[in-house]
Amino acid sequence: MKKPSVRLKNCFASKDVCTAIKLCPVKAVSYIEVDEPILDKVLSCNCNEREARGLTPMSVDGYSSGCDCAGGCENEGGDPLYDCGGTPYGRIIIDYDICIRCGICAKECCGDAIDMVDESERISGERLLAVFTKKPDEIDAIKQEAEAQYMGGGYCCSEAVIVSLRKHLVPDMPEEAIAMGSGFCAGIGGAMCTCGAVTGGVLVLGCLFGRVIPGDAKGQRAKVLSKELYDHFLDMHKTSCCKALIQGMDFHSTERRERCTVFVGDMAAKTAELIARERDMNKE
Repeated sequence: MKKPSVRLKNCFASKDVCTAIKLCPVKAVSYIEVDEPILDKVLSCNCNEREARGLTPMSVDGYSSGCDCAGGCENEGGDPLYDCGGTPYGRIIIDYDICIRCGICAKECCGDAIDMVDESERISGERLLAVFTKKPDEIDAIKQEAEAQYMGGGYCCSEAVIVSLRKHLVPDMPEEAIAMGSGFCAGIGGAMCTCGAVTGGVLVLGCLFGRVIPGDAKGQRAKVLSKELYDHFLDMHKTSCCKALIQGMDFHSTERRERCTVFVGDMAAKTAELIARERDMNKE
């Protein structure tokens, strides 16, 4: 089975005319705006002459240009494609939890910006990071999301951290990333060792900044950030040992859950801060 994947440099999004948003039968496609524009975006319309014309450069200053088929072609959604201008600050994102993989968004995208790719295809950390949208003053919402997912969402500590970061920061992260956190619950499978909130954050950092190629120096950044996250936890809570953190508490008690909720929220927020900082550094 294939899933839709957005090519950001071809996505000159506008929430008012985006056909992918309008025609998705399950409302899995949505629009967001971010602080950093993509200045070298290009757009091609989805009419029959697209291949002959090739990609049409967009006007960044005017934030609109659309395709160059002024003859008035339109797609199956009825939108005149020569009006499908957008903004370099716009993005469309896909919620894979509700996406049914029908391919309509890829077929009808007026910017020819959505491909159908194999479910198993790995999305690079750079691409995931490119759709990071949160500002530092919004990170508290991520913290609250993680806490809510842990207290009432049915997720354990490590899973709740991953769920909140995936939902708010990197929606293109495969949902299997959540499953990777399942084994780290309660200090690694209930062993009461390293706190699962810490390992959940480390897993997300590895996904964004780690390596898949042997010897790739890129992996060093994931190690540095993970150590920084770990040190932050030690500074705040003095130990990372699950057993020591909840010493004297009944594991099934409300008191213990409330205590662990603090760790979950803290790690989700700190991981988000590290991601935001790295993204800002990469812009410079």
